[in-house]
Amino acid sequence: MSYKSEFPDYDGEYYLPEGWEDNSWHNDVCPHAEKRDEEIGVRIFLWQDYVDPNNREYDAGKRYIFEIRVDKAFDYIFSYATDNLEMVKELVKGVYFPVHYTKAETKNWKTYEVSYVDGHDMKFKVLHIKAANEEDARQAIFEGNAFEHRITSVKEMG
Repeated sequence: MSYKSEFPDYDGEYYLPEGWEDNSWHNDVCPHAEKRDEEIGVRIFLWQDYVDPNNREYDAGKRYIFEIRVDKAFDYIFSYATDNLEMVKELVKGVYFPVHYTKAETKNWKTYEVSYVDGHDMKFKVLHIKAANEEDARQAIFEGNAFEHRITSVKEMG
C-alpha cells in the first residue's frame, strides 16, 4: 500500500519520517504513516489530510493529526492536531513528545470512559482512554483538538 495508489487525488506533499511505514489505505479518510514501538507497546500514527479543506472529512479540521495508541487495545494515549508540518517533525523527533513511559509504567494504567459533546458536530460521544489517572484521561480529549468539547462524565472502567 502506498498513499500514491490509495489516494491518487492527494493534493499535498506526503511526509514519511525515517523508519516509518506508509500504511495508507483507501478506506481511511486520508493517507497516514505509522510506526510501532514494540518495546513500550504503542503504535504511532501520522494522519496527513488534504491541503484543500474542501477535500477533508472536516473542512475546519487540521491537516496533520499525530496519534499515539496502545498497540493491542487501540486506546488513545495522545492525540495532537496541527496545520504546522514543522511541529509534526518535532513531534516525530521526540522534542515535544510528552509520553515517555516505559511498558512497566503503562501496564498499571487504568481505562477511563469519557463521555463528551463534540464541539464540531455537537454529537454525544464516548471514548475509552487508557491513562495514568482521571485528569490525564480528561485532558486527552482536549489535546490538539481544533474544537471545544464539553465533557459530561469520566469514570474508571472495571
